[in-house]
Amino acid sequence: MKEKELKVNFNKSGAGNITPRLTLPTEWVKELGLDKDNRIMRAKFDGNKLILEKKINKGEIK
Repeated sequence: MKEKELKVNFNKSGAGNITPRLTLPTEWVKELGLDKDNRIMRAKFDGNKLILEKKINKGEIK
């Protein structure tokens, strides 16, 4: 398993809302098969651990 420390960026919108963003290494994104047309992933969070799963088909989103 690959491991890397990532920095969370916080962006402020014109309305003053703050949105956190996490940037993934390009190598990981390529290995997941993600691109401009296929960019959907499933995320799970249990209060302590964040898990990102490989891309899913758009029809599988609930």
